Amino acid sequence: MDRTKKIKLVIFDDFGLQLISRQVMLILLQILEDRYEKVATDICSQLPIGKLHVYFDEPTIADTMLDRIIPKAHRIDLKEKSLRKQSSFIS
Repeated sequence: MDRTKKIKLVIFDDFGLQLISRQVMLILLQILEDRYEKVATDICSQLPIGKLHVYFDEPTIADTMLDRIIPKAHRIDLKEKSLRKQSSFIS
């Protein structure tokens, strides 16, 4: 875990696509806690912030994670259609 504190940027891509165990939730929480206000963490997800409690199914863990994510977040909501669906984009 100490190594994650030293990495300048950690990216969680496609976050929330599948359910995770309680053990993984706690590991993720520890990573977010260790990195909070020290180094950058990027979370890319199609899961709306409002659905995080449903996804984690543990309100206390969800609240704690949101407390580590939201206050300093730069949120970007993409509303356009996926470029993956455009045939000219795919070669």
